[in-house]
Amino acid sequence: PNVQAWRSAHAALGSRLVDLESHANVALARTGVLTGATAEAWADADAGLAHAWETYRVLDEVLDDVEAEPDRAAALLTTAQVPGADGASADPSTALQAANDAVDAAVAVADRLATAWDQLAPRVGAARTAAAAAGDAATERAAIALAGLVATDPFAVDEADVVAIEGRATASGNRRAAAQAATARL
Repeated sequence: PNVQAWRSAHAALGSRLVDLESHANVALARTGVLTGATAEAWADADAGLAHAWETYRVLDEVLDDVEAEPDRAAALLTTAQVPGADGASADPSTALQAANDAVDAAVAVADRLATAWDQLAPRVGAARTAAAAAGDAATERAAIALAGLVATDPFAVDEADVVAIEGRATASGNRRAAAQAATARL
């Protein structure tokens, strides 16, 4: 077996895990602010990350054994038991793949959080501001409620929700502008 290739794959997993741990949205997700479907998705992803870290740790020990006993390398790399998906024992290759899959899943959740927090939240905030400027208290309250949902359960909010509140705020602004124009003509 190519021990260097195993070490490289192990190092790549470690690098991916460290990169994900330093992701700002991962840190924020772990603060406990998430609720509903988003909290469930993050809990699953975070559990997968915990298993991936354990796979990383145990695989490092296996690779140390392989390097210490090169004549047993093939046997160790096929018979060693490493925590795999959901912590179930697996051979090193299967466990390494499961760990990488868990990282991929966590990255997908973190990316969805980033999209919601970086793209949807500002749009909802702008709609709230526009509704307030137009004097539309009902739309402003709806935007505040939607902003709260984007902050805590962003997976419960979709593009249509944001477009709807933007449309209401735009309509309010148009009505206010029309009323001001009419008043100015008097």
